[in-house]
Amino acid sequence: MKTDDYVTRFLALSIQGGLGNEHAVELLERNVNPRITEQIYLQNTRSENLALAAEEVRRVGRAMELYAMHQGVKGSMSLRSTDTSKYSE
Repeated sequence: MKTDDYVTRFLALSIQGGLGNEHAVELLERNVNPRITEQIYLQNTRSENLALAAEEVRRVGRAMELYAMHQGVKGSMSLRSTDTSKYSE
């Protein structure tokens, strides 16, 4: 699943579920590709505001997906999994 699609679904579910902003940001960070979260922390662009955090996840995810396409690697960048073969290199 592309990062944009994942974030859109996540936001819809967090609103439906009535998650608080802080908890939603934490869940978002824990459920995307760990490399996305790592880049957000390394670039010091983390936000505790869900809308801003979601946009940052989209920005980094798009960049990583674009890089993977450029390198000819297939796979999902957004969902976190223990199966690392699902992540683009």
